[in-house]
Amino acid sequence: MTVLRVILCCLVLISAVGCSARSRTSNVVNNTTVGQEFLDLKRARDQNALSDDEYLRLRRKLLENADFHR
Repeated sequence: MTVLRVILCCLVLISAVGCSARSRTSNVVNNTTVGQEFLDLKRARDQNALSDDEYLRLRRKLLENADFHR
């Protein structure tokens, strides 16, 4: 009976550890403004770090994801 209790306690501890390991979350905080992101994007294009197609694609994506408060 004691062995059964030890095994049961071990199983409970293992399952509790497994649950806590899976519940990790991370929060990403973006402190840049949409305007600053547009400026950075334009600067990258002006410095030939982005092609015109890449610039337009990323600009479109930025516009779609922007949270404008009106």
